[in-house]
Amino acid sequence: MDVNIKKIGVSETLIGKENTMIGDEEGKSKQAVAAEGLPTIKGMPGDANQFSMKKNSCPERALSERSAGTADGDEKNLVNLTFNFKHFSPFLMDNSVLLEELHGLPSPFTYVPNPGNTGDMLIAKSTIDFFDAKGLEYKMFDGKPADFIVYGGGGIWLSAYRGSWLKWLNLFKSAKKVIILPSSFWNCDELINVLDERFVVFCREEKSYKYLLDGKTKAKIILDHDMAFRCSKNALCNKITATEQDKAAFAHVLDKVEKIKGSKVAYFMRTDCESAKHFGTDLDLSSCMHGSEFTTKERMSSGAAVMLSTVDNFDVIVTDRLHVAIASALMGKQVYMLDNSYGKLSGVYKHSMYHLPNVRLCDEIPKNIGNNCYSRLEEKPKASTGKPSERKRFELKSKRLARKA
Repeated sequence: MDVNIKKIGVSETLIGKENTMIGDEEGKSKQAVAAEGLPTIKGMPGDANQFSMKKNSCPERALSERSAGTADGDEKNLVNLTFNFKHFSPFLMDNSVLLEELHGLPSPFTYVPNPGNTGDMLIAKSTIDFFDAKGLEYKMFDGKPADFIVYGGGGIWLSAYRGSWLKWLNLFKSAKKVIILPSSFWNCDELINVLDERFVVFCREEKSYKYLLDGKTKAKIILDHDMAFRCSKNALCNKITATEQDKAAFAHVLDKVEKIKGSKVAYFMRTDCESAKHFGTDLDLSSCMHGSEFTTKERMSSGAAVMLSTVDNFDVIVTDRLHVAIASALMGKQVYMLDNSYGKLSGVYKHSMYHLPNVRLCDEIPKNIGNNCYSRLEEKPKASTGKPSERKRFELKSKRLARKA
């Protein structure tokens, strides 16, 4: 059965340009931008109409775990990650608008990472590396009120996660200036009610941008791109420390990768409330780790590295997880994207990824690639025992550990 694939647009656009008013300026061609000496997004090699399988040139790529003794005699779990560094291709961005707003803050500002999953850790790692590369002075959130706040990008600002973001409104009330990095926004009227002239809000797709504009707030609303598109090679850390709360997560990922690494295709579909059609999955990669606003830089690095290393075991990635798709694009994989329940992936695809020849947006899950690899997900499920599934027990345990962290 053929897959109905939507290919939006035909020309490359400048990534990161300011979009304070939709329709002000058409996306410039790659040639026009180059003539002006501005950085363009770097497209991946390949022809958009020839989406063929490539041979796995690095079959040894995998996660591996071992223990090493520390100076004080304690056992410290280390996870070795192997990448093909040639696969990683960063996106070249125009960051002038974002930097203008960040440079307008007194130093150091307070960075509050968006609590969430492994995808949010990729965002956070990309963000702090961006801050460091640009010489921005910041301090990590310590739970105390702050005058100048930069809140991390992500997908928290939805009615489904209202219980998670209401507390941030109280933090914002006492701040002198708040910048919210590129995020999605939908049905979050309580946030809209507090957006005043102190706020600069970056959106990562047009639906969110229009939603906030329709709220007629006094905040400055800017259309930009997800911070994970600013991921650098610093994220390719080949040795990370497994904290107590992450041991189970890394073992879970390693086990799943070992079972399917002989395949060229991996299905990394979501299993949460944002799933549009509840597809089968090899692994919900984004849900393997859970963080908080106090997530350390070390854990951010671990989460980003695990995601990038895991997708590098395969040639083709099928996913409805946004940051699995972005990580896969960064690692040069052929990517089939499916939308989530509220249009986040299609929105980011149309705004930031439509011109990448190795990334496609699909209406339905592709089942005719890689010698019918999807058939392994269609096996008849075992009869329910009335007990929580292995995946559910793992997720609950990980969330409990994350709350304690």
